[in-house]
Amino acid sequence: MVLAIDPTQGFTNVPLTSSSFIYQKPYNVPLKSRYSFDNGVRRFWVYSNDEPFERGSNTRPRTEAQIKVRAFVKSPNQNLMISQKHTLLSYKYAMYLWDIIKILIRILMESDCHIYHPDYSSGIWQFEGYAFVPHGTSGATILQIHGAAQGNTTLLLRIYNGDMRYYDGEVIATGLYDKWFKVNLIHNVDEGRLMVYINDIKKYESHDQGPGDLYFKCGVYGAPSDTSKYMESRWRDIKIYKK
Repeated sequence: MVLAIDPTQGFTNVPLTSSSFIYQKPYNVPLKSRYSFDNGVRRFWVYSNDEPFERGSNTRPRTEAQIKVRAFVKSPNQNLMISQKHTLLSYKYAMYLWDIIKILIRILMESDCHIYHPDYSSGIWQFEGYAFVPHGTSGATILQIHGAAQGNTTLLLRIYNGDMRYYDGEVIATGLYDKWFKVNLIHNVDEGRLMVYINDIKKYESHDQGPGDLYFKCGVYGAPSDTSKYMESRWRDIKIYKK
């Protein structure tokens, strides 16, 4: 019997706001005709004959959210090497500056100003979310890591007839239609490793596709072939973690 674990143990949560989600949808329709956000649930849908996300693109139809990670500033180390002669004055000045920085960060986090980490290229990162795929959706990528040393993606998780596959190959999980299921995707960039957990059970592990300018995307993206005419996924409680 395989025991469930908490894949986020040892990770630090990275704050997300509404402006952390950058949307792509068919270029000729408004976002509201392919995406909704109600009661904490993000619903993405697209049709196999939809236009690509931008005019002239040869990519497949999609409605997706790219998740951008905000930059953060660590608290100043109170054990900084400060000359003994001016220890008290220097410490008070450092704390005064830090108070100002915290106020500015809070203002920016609560506004529409975007201070983003340029995706990620090192370290250990984790996506967590609860997904729902309605019966009939097939040939749709619902979660991916975009960017790689070769090619456009490090990983695609696709739904085919209710089963989740790594691209169009190895089966990761089965019988996922019409139910909420938890997905944790861990990318250890430094070691080049990927791990996929479904409902807190590790279902897949592999090497990645090499370093790159990387980021997570979720939603629906039509596969090159064998897609249903209508594709939909729903997501809630999306979180990003870092170690």
